[in-house]
Amino acid sequence: MLKKSLIVLISLIFVIGFMGCYSSMSDSNDSKSIESSKSADEYSAVNFQKGTISSNPGDIEWYFHVPSGMKKNTARPLVVAFHGCTQQVADYKDGSGWSVLADKYKFYVIYPVQNANNNGYLCFNWGGDPNTNTTNMDPAGVLRMGEPYTWKGNGSFNSNPGDESGSVINMVNKMKADYNVGAVHTTGLSAGGYMANLMLAVYPDVFSSGAIMAGGPYLCGESGLNPVSIDSNNNFACMRGEITKTPQEWADLVMSHTNYNKPSSVSWPKVQIWQGTSDWTVYPKNADDLVSQWTTVHGISTSPSETTTLKGHEYKKYKDTSGKSLLEVIMVNGMGHAIAVDPGSGDDQGGD
Repeated sequence: MLKKSLIVLISLIFVIGFMGCYSSMSDSNDSKSIESSKSADEYSAVNFQKGTISSNPGDIEWYFHVPSGMKKNTARPLVVAFHGCTQQVADYKDGSGWSVLADKYKFYVIYPVQNANNNGYLCFNWGGDPNTNTTNMDPAGVLRMGEPYTWKGNGSFNSNPGDESGSVINMVNKMKADYNVGAVHTTGLSAGGYMANLMLAVYPDVFSSGAIMAGGPYLCGESGLNPVSIDSNNNFACMRGEITKTPQEWADLVMSHTNYNKPSSVSWPKVQIWQGTSDWTVYPKNADDLVSQWTTVHGISTSPSETTTLKGHEYKKYKDTSGKSLLEVIMVNGMGHAIAVDPGSGDDQGGD
C-alpha cells in the first residue's frame, strides 16, 4: 500500500471532468474571481489550513483548501482526497496537484490525515480491525455512522460512532456549514483509494462520485457472511487479488452490509478507476473486482460499452441504457504503484 513514486503520464483533469468539477466551471477563469482583493460576496481564501470538528470518533486530523474568488451565493463542488500509506499529506497534496486544480477550476478540497496511533504505516483502516464482524465489532468505520452495533460483547450501542469514516463525514458537514458546498466527491491513492471506495459504498447519499487510484473493493477482506466477518488480516490477500467472488457477491457487500437502507431517491455514485498494469502492491485484478462490484451495483453490464485510449492507455466506459457513463477504467501501461499525473499548465495537465 506504499506510494513509491509519481508516474508522469495522465492528468487529474480527466478525474475532475468525470466528477463534474470541470464542466460546471465556465466562470472559473473570470479575472474578477481571482483578484487579490476579496469582495463582500466572496469567502476568504484558505491555503491548506488545519480544520477542526466537534466530534472526531476516528481521531484523525484534516486540512482544507478554499480557492480565492469562491462566491457565497454559488455552490461549488468539494473533493475529499485521501493520501496513501507512509505518505505525508503535504507531499500528497503537492504531488497530486489537487489544490492547484481547485484554484484553477474553483472547488473545495479536504485532506484527511491518518496518524500513527491508528495505524503505524499511516494507512487508513479500510479493512477494519482484526477478527471482527458486524454484530460484534470494533467500529473501524466500515459501517455507517449512527447505526446500531455491538462491540466485543461489551453490550449493544444505539449509534455507531463511525470511527475514521465518521470523522470524514463530520469534516464534510463542517465544510457544508461554513461554505456553499454543492456536490461532494472523493478520491484516494492505495489505502486512500480503498478508503475512498468505502466512503462511496457506505455514504452514497453524501458522495456523487469517486476516483479510485490503485485501490480495491469495499469489504474485500471479509471472511464470511451472516454476519459479515471483517478481518484486516486478509488485507494483503485483497491487495494481491487473491479474493475470488462473483460480481453479485461483490455487489452484495455494498448493497446489503453497510447498515444503510438506501432510498430509491438516492443514486449510487459514479466511479472512475485508475490502475497501473505493473502494480505489484495493489494488483491489477483489484480493478477487475471494482468493475464487478460497481457495474452490478448499478445494474449495468460487466462488459464495457466503449473501449478507447486516453493518451495511449486503455480507457473503458460502462454505460447505462441512456448512454450515461457510470463507471470508467483507465489502465496505465507500465505504471507501478503510483498516481498518474501530467505536470504542466495546459488544460489537460496537472500534478507535479
